[in-house]
Amino acid sequence: MDDRKKQREKKRRIANLQALLIVLLFSTIALLLIAVVMKGGVKDSPVVSKNTEEVVDVNVTTEGSRIEAEPIVAAKDVFPELDIKEQYITPNRYSRPQIELKKVTHIVVHYTGNPGTSAKANASYFDGLKEQENQNKKSPIFASSHFVIGLKGEIIQCIPLNEQSYASNHMNSCSISIEMCHPDDTGAFENETYNSAVFLIAKLCNYYNIPTDNVVRHYDVTGKLCPKYFVDNPESFKGFKEWIDKWRKKYATEK
Repeated sequence: MDDRKKQREKKRRIANLQALLIVLLFSTIALLLIAVVMKGGVKDSPVVSKNTEEVVDVNVTTEGSRIEAEPIVAAKDVFPELDIKEQYITPNRYSRPQIELKKVTHIVVHYTGNPGTSAKANASYFDGLKEQENQNKKSPIFASSHFVIGLKGEIIQCIPLNEQSYASNHMNSCSISIEMCHPDDTGAFENETYNSAVFLIAKLCNYYNIPTDNVVRHYDVTGKLCPKYFVDNPESFKGFKEWIDKWRKKYATEK
């Protein structure tokens, strides 16, 4: 009788131990999944981790008559709280034609298409297009952007914002262009790049009173696969614009 009782007690302890091990196993798996999502959040879902302050829910007026704000020349002077560096392109007909930008109705988002390259390198590439002047190319390249945002979130302004860039085809005359760097061929952005783009675009939208719906992909203008990740994952672009909206509201309360 005692032996059977001991056996039952032993079986009970084994069952309890097995149950504990199962709980620990599932808890570990859950923690690993959370870590993976947090690390790769921008690739799978929009994550703005730079500032976790609660966004105050206030209305930002984006309908009705547009405020005709004066075109910005140096963005760092208007948005001093953003760390914006200047690396202006030398005036030339291929990348900085110095055509006046009289109105701003849209923000056009691009990706560089050069995995792993820095904001400084891409700005230098735009500036280097001036060298085509004496090369007699049959098909010269015309390209530039107002801003390039780097892998670490650095923001470089390449063209004064009272001038047009060569980035968005027929919308060059009414838009500000933003190039975003990316680490690999998927086109997915680092958190730092993503966050800086959200903050900058939110500031620009509020300044020009541009509806957030007027933040568009290069793809929406020409059908080009740019920015690749936002074209391949339209829900991610929708989430990107939702973050822009949240930060617009936050910035509006800081005035």
